[in-house]
Amino acid sequence: NLYFTVFSFQIWRLFTNIFVSRASDPFSAILTGLISFLWISQDCRRLETEQGSMYFLHSLGVVYVLGGVVFLVICGLLSLAGGGFGKTMSRIAMAGTWGPIFGLMAVRCMLSQQPTTQLCCLPIQVPTKWYPLILALIFQLMGIDFGMISCLCAGYMYAYFPERLQASRDKLRGYEQGRFAFLTRKEGFVALDAAGAAQVFNPYTVGGDRQDAGQQGGGGGFLSR
Repeated sequence: NLYFTVFSFQIWRLFTNIFVSRASDPFSAILTGLISFLWISQDCRRLETEQGSMYFLHSLGVVYVLGGVVFLVICGLLSLAGGGFGKTMSRIAMAGTWGPIFGLMAVRCMLSQQPTTQLCCLPIQVPTKWYPLILALIFQLMGIDFGMISCLCAGYMYAYFPERLQASRDKLRGYEQGRFAFLTRKEGFVALDAAGAAQVFNPYTVGGDRQDAGQQGGGGGFLSR
């Protein structure tokens, strides 16, 4: 949160909040963790098989850290309101995996060539590029989550400003052949040149995960098993 990360200069909190849960009891923490993990193992796997494991890792890292920065900026601005609300905003915490999940979903949907996708399990088609935003707004009805909003903003920023936030294909290929070459020997690794395009995957849509871009070469993704 703003108080500890900025005012107490505990910068490491930008990198560790994903391991923290805001659930009030262990059962809720485990349940929400399982749901978000299942979401990662499905939706994020599709981003990996479409764009490659190195692209996935790079986008995850940038969206995760940038989302934390956006969260601090939002909380900092709202804390200027003062009073009880301002104090609350300086203490509110960003935690869990839901934020990065929505950020990666935004990246994937912005890359998609599909004009529409199904909204959850509802017989409603929505613009693919705005699907994460629409879904996030529905989630906000259960309680405002500034962490989710912040990472969602980071995901769209990652997609809208590729020249500033994304690594070039040559640089990613250099990572595969250089400092991260050990990852290419892992089962399921999807090489950049072996990645292929697939349809937008909606984790709520039955049968939406039929294609496997990994069949075109390389693995099926780190999260495929």
